[in-house]
Amino acid sequence: MRLLCRYCSHGGFVLIPVILTLSLLAAIAFMLSRQSAMNAGAVVREHQTDAAHYTAEAGLSHLLWQVKQAKCSASSNLTDVLLGNNSYSASITATSISTVSIKVVGTQSNGANYKINRDQVKLYQSSTSTKLVMGDNVADKSLSLDAGDPWRTDQRESISVYASLSGPIRNGMLYFDLSGIPSGVKIISAQLELFVNKIYSPLASISVHRVQQDWAARAYEGGYFSGGATWNNADDKVKWVDDTGQWIPGGAYDIIPVASSVIAPSELWGSWSIETLVSGWVNGAYPNQGLLLKGNGTMYSTFYGKESNVPERPRLTIIYACECGQICITLPS
Repeated sequence: MRLLCRYCSHGGFVLIPVILTLSLLAAIAFMLSRQSAMNAGAVVREHQTDAAHYTAEAGLSHLLWQVKQAKCSASSNLTDVLLGNNSYSASITATSISTVSIKVVGTQSNGANYKINRDQVKLYQSSTSTKLVMGDNVADKSLSLDAGDPWRTDQRESISVYASLSGPIRNGMLYFDLSGIPSGVKIISAQLELFVNKIYSPLASISVHRVQQDWAARAYEGGYFSGGATWNNADDKVKWVDDTGQWIPGGAYDIIPVASSVIAPSELWGSWSIETLVSGWVNGAYPNQGLLLKGNGTMYSTFYGKESNVPERPRLTIIYACECGQICITLPS
């Protein structure tokens, strides 16, 4: 009997680790199950918050559209506007004659909500369109920079843009006087158009770049142009230089293009959208020192310039809107 009890005792000790292991596995299973449930709950809450966020964004877009349509008139608040099973409310408060603050709350069907606040939202009047034809203002100017004749003022009336690995290179230069457009306006669009004289290798593009240095207009005297910028110089005595003062023949300009366009041979006008550039000029982000046209690839093109007949001259059509309360002058087209 003692022998049997001894074996029984040993069997009990052997079972203890087994019982502990089973208990540990059960605890782990319980924790994993609980964690899984918690994770599932977190995912659901995240989705609900995202739905409320997107609903609030829809409410903000709705109210901004309403403000745009009202121009400078008062806009109504939005209350419990349904968007599927969700809803949004939006309120607007005037903070000045030309600015408002906006508060939006998006609510998901299960109660989650998301808030958006926008302060100092500007209000604008109806848009104004004006077409500037080069030569309307005395300060307007255009010419070409010719790498093949780097010290001489270009004698062509046309604006030349050439690009080649082995042949001639020419960059076009233009400047429109924008002093008649009020500062602080919102530039909605700005379209630069040049009347095509000749286009070769039309698959290559022409890019527009912001000029970063003042340059001289050329004068027409005795049947010749004189005194304007050249490939090497911005004027008679000043070279083209970069921000460090390093000489850079071919014009001082931002290497990042504002716009780029491929012009087909059948097109009468080359066109570029340059509202970002014009907005920066008008609102003082950088001085208006004109723009440069640069060919990319292998291409040869010429456009009519300032000295051409009026219908063929470069033109810049600008659509802009003044802030509410601002005196907005409409320039003649």
